[in-house]
Amino acid sequence: MLALAMTMMTAETIPLYPEGIPGGWQSQRAEEVRDAGTGKDLLLHVAEPRLEAFTVSEPGPVVVIVPGGGYHLLAYEHEGRGIAKFLNGKGFSAYVLLHRLPEPRGVGDREPSRQDLRRALEIVRQRHPGQKAGVMGFSAGGHLSAWTTATTDPAPDFLGLIYAAYLADGLTLRGDVAPGPQAPPTFAVHTMDDGIPVEGILAYAAAMKAQSRPLEMHISPRGGHGYGLLTEEPGLRDWGLRLAEWLETLR
Repeated sequence: MLALAMTMMTAETIPLYPEGIPGGWQSQRAEEVRDAGTGKDLLLHVAEPRLEAFTVSEPGPVVVIVPGGGYHLLAYEHEGRGIAKFLNGKGFSAYVLLHRLPEPRGVGDREPSRQDLRRALEIVRQRHPGQKAGVMGFSAGGHLSAWTTATTDPAPDFLGLIYAAYLADGLTLRGDVAPGPQAPPTFAVHTMDDGIPVEGILAYAAAMKAQSRPLEMHISPRGGHGYGLLTEEPGLRDWGLRLAEWLETLR
């Protein structure tokens, strides 16, 4: 494990659009880091969409991580960098996406966020030719990941939905995230007491089954929302290990 950890490179910042942001709005406000305590720093007003690269020398599936934050901020530390470092320790390269956020808060146009995730996948595929590249999103980042997966050609090679939000109305899956017959293998985590209703991921799982597509799902009774890897809840605290085992099957 020590030898593997030593292969991790210093995080590299990669702008998504070094020649200028095409066809979309750009935040006019200065980026702001908000200290939420307990390793849960938040990022607001992303002016320059970018990737933070945490790579290892070992080839294998590469994960683009999309932090959550309700489309008005990004929980980039415990749902981004912390996840990337954990994956590095398991032998996987990871990239944290800091995408543009709708402004003002609550605006309905999320296309720039989706555009940024598509561009991030292009960059990662260029940097890791011949390796599988997928996306893993938390909360609103899970919605963005599912949305992009359902509409991007080629789709990501795999998908992670970690307490994903906005997937369904009740038990009815929203059409813009519905998996098709080529939907990628998916890994999902949720809890029964999450404020984001568990019915969303259950509806997604039913749609995957209808398409005969593979999905591994872990539902725990307790744990709430927004925990990342920072939970000691029995039955939930080892979800990262289950994820690493699942990624191994994709090599």
